[in-house]
Amino acid sequence: MNSNWFLRSEHAIISPKQDLVFLHGGAYWLMPIMAVMILWPASVPVLFWFWALCFDGPHLWATLSRTYIDLESWRSKRTLYLGSLIIIILPVLIYYIGLALNQPSVFFLFLSFAMLWAYHHIVRQHYGFLSLYDRKSNSDPNTHRLSKRYLYLGLWLPYLHLGLNHPVNIKLFGLQALHQSIVLHQLIFWLPITLSALIIAHVAWLAYRHQQGRNARVFLLHCLLSHSLILYVFSRFEPVIGQSRNDAQYFMGITLLLTLFHNVQYLAFVWQYNRRVYGVNPKDSSNPAKATMARLLNQNFLMFFLCALVFSSVYVYFEWAMNDYPNWRGQYHMNTTSWSYIALSLWWGLSMHHYYLDQKIWRPSRSNRLASTLSQLNEAKLS
Repeated sequence: MNSNWFLRSEHAIISPKQDLVFLHGGAYWLMPIMAVMILWPASVPVLFWFWALCFDGPHLWATLSRTYIDLESWRSKRTLYLGSLIIIILPVLIYYIGLALNQPSVFFLFLSFAMLWAYHHIVRQHYGFLSLYDRKSNSDPNTHRLSKRYLYLGLWLPYLHLGLNHPVNIKLFGLQALHQSIVLHQLIFWLPITLSALIIAHVAWLAYRHQQGRNARVFLLHCLLSHSLILYVFSRFEPVIGQSRNDAQYFMGITLLLTLFHNVQYLAFVWQYNRRVYGVNPKDSSNPAKATMARLLNQNFLMFFLCALVFSSVYVYFEWAMNDYPNWRGQYHMNTTSWSYIALSLWWGLSMHHYYLDQKIWRPSRSNRLASTLSQLNEAKLS
């Protein structure tokens, strides 16, 4: 496929081909993964743990690779980096508060909030790339505001549809009364789908008709289509694993698909950023080869990814210790202990720390270094 046909090279974040593969690619390569999970349910645990180790955990490391091990960033944001560490143990504290009050619902409400924040984090990342594309093409404020509204509405509508209409959620949240009325049932089922279809149609028309800002509109269209496909269509097959026993297992496929798109975007983007910031250009006298930890761990993609796997092994251990998910063979060991809840809390703590830190460090308007690097990304190449 000729990516230049609909992605303008001068407005690419990395390059038209690499943007298509890494930033837009989820709209395409998620479809065969869906087909494999639907046709071969036994593949879901294998795919899930491979994703967790090789994509989900490493994308958390990507944030750490340009914060805690970057001396310049550490000096300027020491208070943020130290203070945000409390988020890692916050879920553990909430778990023990619930125990002390003899109110398990406290921890359940916290987990509900954490899941909403996790999806919001994905939406915000998509918005970040949309903003970069609009910045590259000098889109006018009205066009950007319309795209922003379409992005938020177009991604939250299918999520709301899943929450209100999936049989698991109806039972879990006690929504049976909403579906007793035929009119109300039809309304909450079809209204989100109709609105999503109208938004997608208008974005497609804008991308086709207007050259200015086309990259942003095409990216927006890919985000809308992929989330709609996952949450409106694939969700009808969930739980793909017939032996699912808890709410985490009910939506293993959806969790993998939504987050994998997000993971690949972020890993490719941060690696590209790190290469630009920590790489050594022998012709650039202003960028001497200093033996810093950040430069050592980002000297090539192999080193970057090996470090990511080391961190990911710890992250995935907590996920494994939750005893929420079947092993890669599809076998269940539902041995819930206090350590299972602590592991669950630490896993969410690491995830939420990533969500919080990520929303603080990607603000070009507050960092000349960041703004300058982002404007030059398309001059580099992924290796």
